[in-house]
Amino acid sequence: MAQHSILISAEVQALLKLDDDFSKKEGFSILVASSAKDLLKQAREHHPDIIFLIPSLELDQRNCCRLLKEDSRVSDIPVVAVVNSSAADDLDHCHHARPDDILFTPINTHLFLTSARRILGLAHRAFSRLQTSLVVDYGTDKDQQRVACAYNLSTGGIFISTETPPTVNKQIFISLSLPHSKETLH
Repeated sequence: MAQHSILISAEVQALLKLDDDFSKKEGFSILVASSAKDLLKQAREHHPDIIFLIPSLELDQRNCCRLLKEDSRVSDIPVVAVVNSSAADDLDHCHHARPDDILFTPINTHLFLTSARRILGLAHRAFSRLQTSLVVDYGTDKDQQRVACAYNLSTGGIFISTETPPTVNKQIFISLSLPHSKETLH
């Protein structure tokens, strides 16, 4: 699978919790710019697929989106501004800087990736799901689990079919044995 690159400002990086395996799991390489000047330099050198930045009160940072859009070498790169929704000045300035999209804080990794994939026209999942049929035990209490069937697996999760779904936003305990394995995964 082709690796796509995302250039983010250090301020965006501080908002996200990207683990060491992020690039491998999600199919994106991440470039981090330490300042507005560095962001412009990296955009010109690496020509990433998309850029995420936070327009701040620092003059260079505040004008960064506009400078990217006016530079013919990088003007074709989509720019997403991450804005504090309660800061009316930042939002007003963002509209004049012409970003391709605006995300409001707080943001998380899921929202970040969804935005990147939508703008780049990429499939929602970076990796395909493995179609299977496995018996699993699941439940909100690890000592009282129900039996169900898992129909597919991926690096992002498992699809379990059941007539009694657990409550949303509850921790779930899952136990399953993969074919040709003596170990049970929990």
